[in-house]
Parts: sequence; structure tokens; C-alpha cells
Amino acid sequence: MEKINEKVKKLQELAESKKAEVTLPQWSDASRAAPNEIVRSALFNARNKNKERTYLKNADIALIGTGRIRYTGEELRQDDETVWLQILHMAKDKPLEDIIEFSAYSILKSLGWGTTAFYYKKLEDSLNRMSATNVVIESERLGKACGVSIIRKYEKSGDGSNWRVWIEREMKHLFDGSFYTLTEWQQRLSLPLGIATWLHAYLASHKKPYDIKIETIVHGAGLTMSEKKHATEKIKKALVSLEEVGFLKSWKIDGKLSVQRASDQA
Repeated sequence: MEKINEKVKKLQELAESKKAEVTLPQWSDASRAAPNEIVRSALFNARNKNKERTYLKNADIALIGTGRIRYTGEELRQDDETVWLQILHMAKDKPLEDIIEFSAYSILKSLGWGTTAFYYKKLEDSLNRMSATNVVIESERLGKACGVSIIRKYEKSGDGSNWRVWIEREMKHLFDGSFYTLTEWQQRLSLPLGIATWLHAYLASHKKPYDIKIETIVHGAGLTMSEKKHATEKIKKALVSLEEVGFLKSWKIDGKLSVQRASDQA
């Protein structure tokens, strides 16, 4: 009888531990996922990669739609989002409390980056930025303010070949209710980083994209004052790239941007 009770207790403990596990939703290997509020905002902005990054403290981040995002940390850009999307992808098949382990070489290859010292440093710089952040998202669907770090922490081996990353357990809240966007990974990797990758995720975040003003894109992508002068030209080049990778079927700018995605039904 005592052995039976002990077995029941162990089964109950296992059930409780499984119940307590928090995981991200599942998506295919061909896709990457991010919360809607983030891809509709300037959190990972589309500014010129050669411009110096600024440090922000509890700053309001441009967001298209309802809600509010406040951010503390070094400015994040589209290259950081690419790294983050891949980290989330590796995290989705295990509880969020678990360690995500990988070799630097393998993640650089998955990002479509080179494997020279320059790219190893670029990867570490990105992880440094994202591990020293706080993002507070408020929206009607969350019903509260949710504050998380983009990445909780990371470690690397002495020779820099192997890495370990931790994701906040609370990240799950941002994916609740299927309020997240799936993007085709190979399409993103084929696009020039910046306004093209930002538009790729933004336009994918709607069931059917609605017409949008150029000024709204400029605001949502977090472009600088100097970049605004040439915004329409930059956006047109980005749209051509989105056609070339097979994401857009057609587009036109007539006061507002109108698009038809290749996946949209006529």
C-alpha cells in the first residue's frame, strides 16, 4: 500500500510540474513568430544600420494601432529582430524556463550570416543589447501592462563557440490568444534589412492589409527625420524587394500604400 501511495504521489508531482510548464505556441520550421504589437511598432526600428544607436529610458515607442509600448535599453533594429526571431524559434519546443543551447556557428548559419569574427561579434553585440532591456506593453487584449526583457540572459563558453540563452517565462503572455504574426523565414533572410524586413512583418500581421499612409509607415518603422525626406523612395525599393521574394503580388502608392500579398485570395 505504501509503494502504491508513493507511486501516486510521484505521478501527481509529475502532473503538477507539467501543468506548470509554460511554452510558446507551435509553428512550422519554415516560419518565425513574434507578437503583433512588436511587429507593428518601432521597437525593432528600420533606421540606417550605420547610424549610432541611442540609449532609451522608459521611452514611448511608436506603435500602429491601439496600445502602448515603453522601452528601456539600447536602441534595437531589424538585425536584432532577426536574431530574436531565431532564438524564439529554438525556444518553442521546450518550457520557457529551459536553457536554449546552440553553437555560435549554427545560429550564424541559420541567420544567413557569415562565420568570420565580425559576425561572431555582431551576434554577441545583439545578445548584449537584448539582454539589457525592459519592454512594457499595454493593450486591450492583454488587459494589463506586461513588462519583459527581450532576452533574460545569455552565456557563452570560454572559446565563444557554444552559447546558452534564457527567455522570460512571461514572454508567453505576448503570444496568448494567437495574437502573433508568422513570417516566412527564407523570405525575410532574402530581404535587405531595414524597411523591407519591417514591412514584411507588418504586412503579414494583418488578415488582409488595409491601405496605409506613407507617414504612418515612417512613424511605425521609427525612421529618423533625415530618413523621412527619402521615405517614399526607400519604401518603393522595399516593395520591389517584397515582390521579388514572392511576398507581394502587387502594390501601388496613390496617396496611400495598397498591397496584395501573394497569399491573398482575389
